[in-house]
Amino acid sequence: MRCTQIFEAVVNAVEPGETIVLDVTHSFRSIPLFVFLAGTYLQKSRNVKIGGVYYGAYERDRPRSPIFDLTPTLKFIDWLTATDKFLDTGSAKDLGQLLTNIQRDFYKQGRQKREPVSPRQLGSFGKRIQAISESIELVRPLKLMEETALLDKISYEDLQEDVGAFAQPFSLLLDKIQADYHQFALPNPRDASSQETLRKQVDLLEWYIDKSLSAQAILLGRELTISVLCTALKFDYLGKTERQDVERGLNSLVDWRKDTQKPRPLALEGLVTMIPDLDLDWLSKFWSHLRDVRNDLAHTEMRSDSLSAAKMSEFVKKDLLKNIKMLMTILP
Repeated sequence: MRCTQIFEAVVNAVEPGETIVLDVTHSFRSIPLFVFLAGTYLQKSRNVKIGGVYYGAYERDRPRSPIFDLTPTLKFIDWLTATDKFLDTGSAKDLGQLLTNIQRDFYKQGRQKREPVSPRQLGSFGKRIQAISESIELVRPLKLMEETALLDKISYEDLQEDVGAFAQPFSLLLDKIQADYHQFALPNPRDASSQETLRKQVDLLEWYIDKSLSAQAILLGRELTISVLCTALKFDYLGKTERQDVERGLNSLVDWRKDTQKPRPLALEGLVTMIPDLDLDWLSKFWSHLRDVRNDLAHTEMRSDSLSAAKMSEFVKKDLLKNIKMLMTILP
């Protein structure tokens, strides 16, 4: 019987939502592996609950053979799935949930009364990386800087001890998560210099693009363009009125470049006066393209002339970061 046939036989024998128990005692050669994989596939794809995985170790000279509970090995599948998600998307929400569950269950079961060592940092670290992941997914760059800066307040030595004792699979990812997220750390970003905050946002934009998070990259890129120009004009880049003025100037620039024989709009004068070295032709083309892509994204294709996903992705990969970095050169 081929492995695919074994896999299909197990999968087809189980209905969605059922609870199953896997006994891998009486199995031939590699069959236990295929059955185990089929069971974990059902767990993820059909909401099947695995009540347990057991192996009876037959010993001829013993009246009763020991039975080993292999159910805890299922946790490795959860770690694998959560790790894969982090590496692909940068989201550590699932990893954070696993860590918080470990600490919660430890104290809920009263194990602190029976065991010499108790987890101290897993819960707080897990909640922190979950909050960081939400800020990344929902494009909250300032909150992301605050959350990542708070990671430094968690004792790394204590965290390593907790991970080694209670979450060994996470030990392979701890340093990578710290390094990936720490690059965005900035305490009190609203009070920091706008140049420093904007550089962190450019790092985040590059990270979005590397992770193929195109929607987030488009949204951030559009706001970054306005923020950089606000800063160059010595405006409050978080001020609603100031941002509207800059946006109005950019839109006027796009309209004016279609017919430069017309008088230059008043909304454009601030950009020209305050930033004399600005390449208006380049900025007009970039803003026009970025504006169209961002609006198309926001309107979820509910337009007669909507852009294709391929065109939007191409813009993000080829043009967005390059142009944002070029725009950053106008800052002192």
